[in-house]
Amino acid sequence: MALARAERSDLDWTHGRGAEARGPAEAVLLAMAGRGAAAADLTGPGARILQERLTP
Repeated sequence: MALARAERSDLDWTHGRGAEARGPAEAVLLAMAGRGAAAADLTGPGARILQERLTP
């Protein structure tokens, strides 16, 4: 996730650098694991970056 910074909205936790992708812990963890199941739950400029990467 070099181009996006993951931030959990339900916990005090962030990871990475770049545009923010914010969402519940479950959505963030799934995205970081390369799974797009909860990508729609992410918000922020980095969410689009991650959603594009997770779409086959």
